[in-house]
Amino acid sequence: MTPSDRHSLPVSPAAGGNSVSAWAEYSTPDGRIYYYNRETRVTKWEKPDEFKSQLERNSVWKEYAKDGRAYWFNIVTKKSTWTRPDELGGPEPKEAPNQQAPSAMSNAELSPATRLTSMSILTPVSATPPVALQPMSEHPPVSIAGPRSLLRPPPPVPPVKALESMRPARREYKTLEEAEQAFFNILKAHKVGGDWTWEQTLRAVVNDADYRALKTTHERKEAFHKYIDKAREEEREQRLFQQKQRRESYFAMLDALPISEFTRFKKIQHMAKELPAFIAVPTDTERGRLFDEYLEQRVRSLKETRRRARNEKMGEVEGYLKDLSLGSKWADVKVKLVDRFQKSLIPILRVDSCPTHLPLDHLYVLKNADAADPELGLSMLDLMDAFERAILDAEKRDSEMRQRDKDAARRRERQARDGFRKLLDEHRFDITPTSTWTELYPLIKSDPRYIGMLGEPGSTPLELFWDEVELLNEDVYRERRRLETVMRDHGFRMQVDTPLADVQQLAADKHCSVTENYMEHVYQQLVEKAKRRKDEEEERALRHRRRLLDEFKYALYDLVPPLEIESKWDSESSRIGRLPEYRDVNDPQACQGVFDQAIIRLVEKQEQRKKRRDMDSRKRSRSPNGYMSDTSIGAPAKGLKVDRDLESGVKEAGFSSELEEGEMII
Repeated sequence: MTPSDRHSLPVSPAAGGNSVSAWAEYSTPDGRIYYYNRETRVTKWEKPDEFKSQLERNSVWKEYAKDGRAYWFNIVTKKSTWTRPDELGGPEPKEAPNQQAPSAMSNAELSPATRLTSMSILTPVSATPPVALQPMSEHPPVSIAGPRSLLRPPPPVPPVKALESMRPARREYKTLEEAEQAFFNILKAHKVGGDWTWEQTLRAVVNDADYRALKTTHERKEAFHKYIDKAREEEREQRLFQQKQRRESYFAMLDALPISEFTRFKKIQHMAKELPAFIAVPTDTERGRLFDEYLEQRVRSLKETRRRARNEKMGEVEGYLKDLSLGSKWADVKVKLVDRFQKSLIPILRVDSCPTHLPLDHLYVLKNADAADPELGLSMLDLMDAFERAILDAEKRDSEMRQRDKDAARRRERQARDGFRKLLDEHRFDITPTSTWTELYPLIKSDPRYIGMLGEPGSTPLELFWDEVELLNEDVYRERRRLETVMRDHGFRMQVDTPLADVQQLAADKHCSVTENYMEHVYQQLVEKAKRRKDEEEERALRHRRRLLDEFKYALYDLVPPLEIESKWDSESSRIGRLPEYRDVNDPQACQGVFDQAIIRLVEKQEQRKKRRDMDSRKRSRSPNGYMSDTSIGAPAKGLKVDRDLESGVKEAGFSSELEEGEMII
């Protein structure tokens, strides 16, 4: 009897008592068992206690069904098993409880109404406890019931709402993380992939009890997106892993093929078209890309091998040339290198079955040159390059040796200067800010430290001596500046004749201590400074007096009426005495001297004007009409000579026609 034709009949309680239970067991068209209470009209999937034996009531094992097969779930340890636990009475029967039917029952004994009622019952949605053996589908737990009664009439068909109420209650989780994990479990159980949409997923899992582990749609969508992101990442990692496996297999296949660095992909297509690793790669584009990557790695590895081999050979050549002298010639070294490194040269340069000494400008090919790798040999340019580096190293060694000699010479010179400075420090009491080299030389002329400085480049002993004197002068200058500050603050003016005792007393009173060795030198500098100040004051006074006399002289030229040649000081003194320039000079004798010079200047200017008039008259007498007379035609050069003589005489007399009115010679 199939589940769709199975008659929904009430079953007596498993306890086997005489009283009739209000619960009856029925089956849906797809074979799922549910229970109906005739008194309370309540329908549920779980087996009532009336149908359970005493052992089942007290046991921690609960019976459920999966795809028509019974299994047991431990509510304490949370473990599942397909075999009946020993405490429930032994092994489970091979056929699931919902697939067993009384032998006396057949389709012929069922009424059409009963079959119609049984087929019209909707299948409710429920969730089952987790099973550790394999993923479980969304079927309600199935329990084993006692023998069904064939005499009772079929119960009324439960309404759809009643079937909906038969769902197991939503499990409550303590934390949001546990609820989210339960939601992840149902997504994983329904094999939701990274390319699923929310609507597609919703149709698949909405009837699962753990779908409502998260209370709001927003939380479910967030969990869904988290799951999708993780699923996509896992799918991507899976794809990458598969690609890596295909790549490794493909590379292993290429390693087994006879491939050189010049092989092309078309040859690989012909050679490996039937190999599994070649077929496993889906497209020719991907195969070509992997081949290019493999070939690039192989060429790189081959180049690295060649580079290491070449470096080893070059290292041998460089080691042979490491002691090369600076004056070595390439023509001589080339013969030795070819003889010494015959096996390291490229095949076309190696000598095969030929005399030992051959001209190096001629090439000989080996008989088996094709079998050798020409990239692994050295060329003549490599030998020349090694020779050039060896020469550079020799030059570097020579330069380093010269530099060491220079450093040693500088070190000796520095030690000699340091020794001479120590010698000067020993005679520091003999050296003063005013000392001279002639005073120190007799004291140090026989000292080895002075003699060791002679002839050495750099600073001379005399320069080092003046450096010491300069340092002493700087110390004296600092002491003098401090003392001058105190003197200026207290109104003390240093004079040329100020005694040393007064300066010392001022420094002691004003707490301006001056070093005893420097005090006399400070005093001498103060006296010298006072002398320079006095000379400058006298020079300024003299310049001022000269300026006043010049102003008085110009004032004499501007007198109204002007001075005459016959003017005398006695007669003009009253008029001159009223001039402000005369009062500014305040020296009658000096003013009289300026007056006498002015009169002399007037006389000189009158004589100059007279001579110019005489010269002009003589020129006009020669040619009244502006031309030379007949008597003077024959002697133009003579007259010209006379004029030049007159001009030179005027200049020798100290006169000049370019002097202006008011000028005078002092």
